[in-house]
Amino acid sequence: MKNKINLFNNRVALIEPSGGFSGMQYYNMGMFEGLKTNGVSPFLFTSSSEKFLNSNIENIYNYFDKVWKSPYFITKFYFYIIGLIKSIIKAKKEKCHIVHLHQFHLDSNLILTIIFCKIFFNRLVLTVHECRLFSKKKKGINIIFAFILKLLVNKFIVHNKFSSTKFSSKLKINPIIIKHGSYINFYNSKPYDPSNKKFNLLFFGLIKESKGLDVLLESLVVLKKNDIAFNLIIAGRPWQNDFSKYQNIIDNNNLNENISTHLHFISENDLITYFENCDLVILPYREIFQSGVVLKAMSLKRAVLCSNLPAFEELINDSYNGYIFESENPLSLAEKLIKINNQSEKIVDVVEVAYNILKRDFSWNDIGFNLKKLYINL
Repeated sequence: MKNKINLFNNRVALIEPSGGFSGMQYYNMGMFEGLKTNGVSPFLFTSSSEKFLNSNIENIYNYFDKVWKSPYFITKFYFYIIGLIKSIIKAKKEKCHIVHLHQFHLDSNLILTIIFCKIFFNRLVLTVHECRLFSKKKKGINIIFAFILKLLVNKFIVHNKFSSTKFSSKLKINPIIIKHGSYINFYNSKPYDPSNKKFNLLFFGLIKESKGLDVLLESLVVLKKNDIAFNLIIAGRPWQNDFSKYQNIIDNNNLNENISTHLHFISENDLITYFENCDLVILPYREIFQSGVVLKAMSLKRAVLCSNLPAFEELINDSYNGYIFESENPLSLAEKLIKINNQSEKIVDVVEVAYNILKRDFSWNDIGFNLKKLYINL
């Protein structure tokens, strides 16, 4: 029997439009460098970011920059289409065989991108970051969009077993599991100092209903009643969510002196400052498929406290490399916070174990190897 011929020419187009405007620049660069290490020639089409905007790194093109700087929907859409066309033309010119895309929302931009790319390229790979492909609103449209994905995309990637189970149950397709890489290569982590007099907490990221900020605030009422000195920083902008309901909890329980809010997009410099000045990053989520915040915290040598959702429990072993509490249970969260505060000296060990696990199991070089193998199999 003749050996199969590898038709993959090691040239792949990575199209990820949001880039530094949604915190994806490090993910993109991790994938980019991981592929290069494994002999693939990636071409990254993205948008500007603070770190890579003026970079001299070859084969990175900020074609989508104007999309996120435009204040109007119609101009955003116009610049998106222009960026997409420029990306396709450049990728064709560079003889890329495969286009690798990313899904965060199931919307018209994603569908148009897939259709345009499928016209000009035979092989499409889609990393699914958000597996909630059907919603109560516009359910019929989402079913149509999901059908188009199933028809046109050659391979789907998810980041963990939970996402794989959810995705396959909806689309009846088994995706490939390839982990989300760490941020160790992008940050010079400051060692954790357990000598803080106050218990410094951080809630970071988009403020969505599913993120459970209300659960966290209600748990802090218990801490205040127990005379535990604490500070909480809430850093991130509300998304399809009114912050007033959270502010009401803060006001009604006299938590203002313990909480500071920064309700806007967080720059990289501020992000690092917030993480480095906290004892614990709290993720009281009601639903999650994969969290970059957990990996970011671990990469910066900060401990995480997460709700006991399957995606978190695949990564976190309670009191070993992080902490777990019962989802949507403010009392459980409060009890865990009190316990961690009383045993603060153990946080150092938890942080170190988590950091070593990232180095061992979440390397972008390993991810690049697995991606190359997937590309070849196409």
